[in-house]
Amino acid sequence: MQEKIAHTSYLVPFIISGISFISGIIVSYFSAKISKSHRDKEKIESNIEKQLKEFYGPLRAMLEENSRIYNDFGPKTFQTYSAETAMVKGEIWESLKESVIIPNLKIIRDLIQKNWIISNVSEKKHLKDLVLHCVAFCEYDKSPNEMYTRYKYNNDWLTQIDADIKNLEGKK
Repeated sequence: MQEKIAHTSYLVPFIISGISFISGIIVSYFSAKISKSHRDKEKIESNIEKQLKEFYGPLRAMLEENSRIYNDFGPKTFQTYSAETAMVKGEIWESLKESVIIPNLKIIRDLIQKNWIISNVSEKKHLKDLVLHCVAFCEYDKSPNEMYTRYKYNNDWLTQIDADIKNLEGKK
C-alpha cells in the first residue's frame, strides 16, 4: 500500500505541472485575443480620427468657405443692382472665384480622390457628385457646357458631409 502511495506521490507534481502548463496556455491565448481586440479597436479609432482631421475637416471647411463666398458675392447677389454696381460686384466675384473658389475646388477634388477608398466614396453619391462638380467648375467655367450645367453646386452637400462626420464620430 505504501508502495502505491509513494508511486502516486511522484505523479502529483507532473499533474500539477501539466495543469499549470495548460492554464498558462489558456491565459496566454485569451490575453493575446484581448490585446488584438484592443489593437483593432485602436486602429479603427485612429482611422476615424485620420478621416475626420485629414479628409472631412478640410473638405467641409473649404466647401463651407466656397458656399459662403458664392452666397455673399456670387452672380445671384448682383443681378438686381445697377449696371455699374453689378459690374463692380461681378469683378469682385470673378476675383474671388479665381483666387479662392477654384483653388479650393481643386484641393477638394484631390482630397476626395486621395481618400476614395478609406472614406468609401464609391458608396457616397454626394461625394462622387462633388468631385464631378469640382472638375466641371474648374475645367469648364470659361466655356460652360453640358457637364458644367449638369453638376451645379448642391446645397445639400454640406448637410450630407455633416451626416458623414456625425456617423464617424458615433463609431469612436
